[in-house]
Amino acid sequence: MLSYQGSSDSYYVFFNSWNFRYDYESVITCEIIKTRIFEASALHAISTKLNINLDLTEKSDFLLKVQNYNSELLDEFSFGTGSDGFKLKNLKVKAVDNLEKEIHYEGSFLGNSADISPLDWGLFSTVKVLAIPLEISREPFYLSLLAEGYLNLLGGNYRLAFFIIFSAYEGFINFNGGDKQERLKDKINFTYKSKFVELNKVQTYSSVINGHDKFEELRNDVAHGREKEEFTKQMVEDLLMYVTVMMCSYDNDVRTFEDLAALLQPSS
Repeated sequence: MLSYQGSSDSYYVFFNSWNFRYDYESVITCEIIKTRIFEASALHAISTKLNINLDLTEKSDFLLKVQNYNSELLDEFSFGTGSDGFKLKNLKVKAVDNLEKEIHYEGSFLGNSADISPLDWGLFSTVKVLAIPLEISREPFYLSLLAEGYLNLLGGNYRLAFFIIFSAYEGFINFNGGDKQERLKDKINFTYKSKFVELNKVQTYSSVINGHDKFEELRNDVAHGREKEEFTKQMVEDLLMYVTVMMCSYDNDVRTFEDLAALLQPSS
């Protein structure tokens, strides 16, 4: 990469970050889908066409409204990733920092000094974010634990992920069935029987409950420092599947896997 070349065209790299402290509790994944160049004149043209007020200090919010209204207009009025001598070469997410609440990204472009801080155009990216909402802090604590367990699963901390996800499940059972001083398996049976009555006719319960004892044994091994085997990604995913099925079936009165699949189907 060449050093600063002034008015001569050269390749440059850039690094930046976006703070999501007021948008999400945590970000699980972030992907840049598409990047476009918009000139100020194009924004005014879109504003006139759609009769949407344009505040040049909030250009990103304006383009988000346009995307939600008619995303094809973004391609119609943009310059793609090149304008005059400027050409965006690449742009990608480098890292997600959930402690500092920042998404770090980097890229490179071909251009000159005028392109480093342009006056009448800018780059705008459509980003796909899978995140934990801020509102989770107002929900039962077991949901925060479940989210934390999933983040640890993604981070490869399988032992901790397993323990936290199981703790979330215990919290769910105590929240819905009462914090009685009895075996967890008995509390689970009481909680679900209070809702479904005939548990043997509830497919989402009867098909997965037999796996509970093994999960609880592994959880107790962690709690008492006597792990007999190394925790793997598959072990955590199996637990997460069990917990998800049990929670969703209870919260949504779902009795068959067919109904559960329909419930979890993404909306179009």
